[in-house]
Parts: sequence; C-alpha cells; structure tokens
Amino acid sequence: MKLIWTKSKLPLSVFIRWALQEEVSHFAIVYDDKVVYQSNLLGCGLAWYATFKKHCTVVYEIDLPLSLEREDEVWKAMCDSTDGDGYDYPGFVYFGWRAILRLFFKIPLPTINPWAKKDHYLCVGLARLLPVWLVPAINQIPDTEMISPQKLLKVFEDSGLR
Repeated sequence: MKLIWTKSKLPLSVFIRWALQEEVSHFAIVYDDKVVYQSNLLGCGLAWYATFKKHCTVVYEIDLPLSLEREDEVWKAMCDSTDGDGYDYPGFVYFGWRAILRLFFKIPLPTINPWAKKDHYLCVGLARLLPVWLVPAINQIPDTEMISPQKLLKVFEDSGLR
C-alpha cells in the first residue's frame, strides 16, 4: 500500500497549486500498485492506477510495507466509511475562497471548514479515515478538510512515514 500526492495539467489541479502556492494538488491511496482509492469530483471511489497515472504525475509517495491483515484493515476502513459518499463541493468552494484570501491578503487558512458536508470528502478528507495506529498525528488536525495536500504530506512525514 502507498500514499500518493499528485499534480496534473487539468485546470482544477493548476488552480489548486496556484492558489496554495504548493507543488501538489491531490492525495490518494494506492493498493497493490493496481487500484487507487480517492475522492475526486465524482465522489469517493476507485480507479485503476495505470489509468490514473495517464492524466497525473505522482510527485510524492510513501510506501507503507503493511502486512496483508493491516492493509485489509485500511481498505475496509475506507470502503465502509465512504461507500457511496460524494465530493464535498461546498467544502471545496470554502477552501478555495480561503486559499485566495491567503494568497492575496495573507489571511491564514482557518482550521475548520464550516461549509464541509458530512459524508462528503475532499481528497485530503480521506486521511481522517485512516486507522489511528497508522498516523496518530492525523487526530491532532481539527479538520482535514482545511489542510492542503502538501501540508498533509508534512503530517505524514512528521509522523515518521517517508
């Protein structure tokens, strides 16, 4: 299993990287180097990794050498928690608006996204569904819907993963 951070030439990726002044725009989880679990504009779901990589560049990855039992635990946590859940459009609008305020007026991003919808996720929102034993520091973030993909990577690195 691995965690990946990506960018692409698609307009949304370009906007996110520009507004945040960061290198990556998306976070996802890869199982068995075959399947990507992510939240994108279509909601939470799966994609074939080979197809996924045709439209994006993997900038960072953290390889997690988990036992099959532990990887299954993560897989089940994702599937059980997000089955049928959608993309958090209101949450993204708020996040984008606040990113623009930060870019132009140096107003820091808030720690909570008041427009976030329950059971809807931005890509970074999936991180809060990972088991605590994998990334204990994730529970210290008040709202993963208000952290950028690049900042999420730092949380994982600070947890000793990388």
